[in-house]
Amino acid sequence: RPSVLLSGGEEVVADVVVAADGVKSAGRLAVLGHEDAPIHSGYACWRAYSKSAIFKDDPLVGDLLKQGM
Repeated sequence: RPSVLLSGGEEVVADVVVAADGVKSAGRLAVLGHEDAPIHSGYACWRAYSKSAIFKDDPLVGDLLKQGM
C-alpha cells in the first residue's frame, strides 16, 4: 500500500505517493532501493508561476492565454 513514514514515526497511507523532489530524489532511492543516476539529455526544463495578466498583450504568448492554454 502506498505510504510515507514521517520522521516522527507516523505512517501516512494514501492512494498515491508523489515524490516531486527533483533530480536527486530521495523518493527515487526509497522506491528503487539503489542509486539511479540521471542521464543528461542536453535539455533543461525551467518552470515558473506568475499572474497570466502580465502576458496578455505579449505577441509570443497572448494567443495561448486567449485559448485557455
